[in-house]
Amino acid sequence: MDKLGPLWSFLVFVFIFTQKARVNGSTNTAGNDNVMGVIGAIVDNSSRIGKEESVAMKMALEDFCVKFNQSLVLHIRDSQRQPIQAALEGN
Repeated sequence: MDKLGPLWSFLVFVFIFTQKARVNGSTNTAGNDNVMGVIGAIVDNSSRIGKEESVAMKMALEDFCVKFNQSLVLHIRDSQRQPIQAALEGN
């Protein structure tokens, strides 16, 4: 069952990303297009792999925002070793 933990986290992340990601277009005063988005993820922060997943997602999001001049926010929720229950309670 421990081997399925990262898989569940990834599947929940993909589910939330496809269902809950919202992108709102806006224009700043300089005239550059700036997109604001919200991405959610559920990880098990009590495990080492969950902490590594959180750090990896934060680093990837930071690199993406810099490279593509985007403004995205990452919301990470702790599954407390119950990823399906955490996904069902997500809003």
